[in-house]
Amino acid sequence: MVDAVLQRRHHILCILPTGSGKSLASFLPAVLEEKGITVHVVPSIDLFEAVTTSASQFQNLRFGVYPACTKGDLISTRLVFLQTELLDLEDAVEWMAGIAKDGLLNRVVVDEAQLLVSCPNFRTHIRELCILSGLQVPLVMLTSSFSPDSQGALVDALGISHRTVRVVRAMCTSPPNVSFDIRPTKKRDLMDSVMHYVEGEGALKLNEKGVVWFSDHKLGTDFSQRTGIPFAFEESTFRCHELLASWGDGEWIATTYDLAHAISHKNIRVSVVYGAPYSLSQAKRQSR
Repeated sequence: MVDAVLQRRHHILCILPTGSGKSLASFLPAVLEEKGITVHVVPSIDLFEAVTTSASQFQNLRFGVYPACTKGDLISTRLVFLQTELLDLEDAVEWMAGIAKDGLLNRVVVDEAQLLVSCPNFRTHIRELCILSGLQVPLVMLTSSFSPDSQGALVDALGISHRTVRVVRAMCTSPPNVSFDIRPTKKRDLMDSVMHYVEGEGALKLNEKGVVWFSDHKLGTDFSQRTGIPFAFEESTFRCHELLASWGDGEWIATTYDLAHAISHKNIRVSVVYGAPYSLSQAKRQSR
């Protein structure tokens, strides 16, 4: 993995288990390279704290956090952590374009790369930072579980050529029964599209369950009222436990990302994402 990242000839999709050292994709090049900056994009609070703590354990690694690091000496900086939700996108693009023009931007590492498929806001941020700004630098996408069938969806979501992407994968991360599908639709038609899928193409078998994820309670409540599918959310603790306990095979349930930690049934066949879990608090809950 590290060799492929250091060569900077391709975009890299790195699929390795949690705890296997994916962060070395940004740490080791930053230690070994004598010039240039690796920008490491982090979508959640928990992950941000973890990677910055890990980076501080490398004695010879000089790193910073955007935007504070832009006020210091970038010549000797090798690694910059960037939190997508807290950045001013226009300023960040301008800054990255500037260091790329100066020959200082070596690569952009994107952590939790599966969010590029499931989270439109995160995907838009990465596209604007790394493609729409015209930065001709390699992307390194890190994730712990992504099926082979879904690799194409991720690459297509970013708008990059499949021929430019090299995949580094551990076999244990290849669940053959998991895939992702992105279906663009107009915002005003989104609720109708979800309802049409649930009631038609997404019909469940008797031994299957389905989940529709919502980013806020109003959307979930509206969906529940229109479809009759129960909506479980954390603020209604007793009612929530009651709904989850009575959730039977062949049935759908609607919920929010607050309850991601409670949805662990092995026979869930379909998860439909409505909108995107993008605030840091939602991303934190989703990553539990």
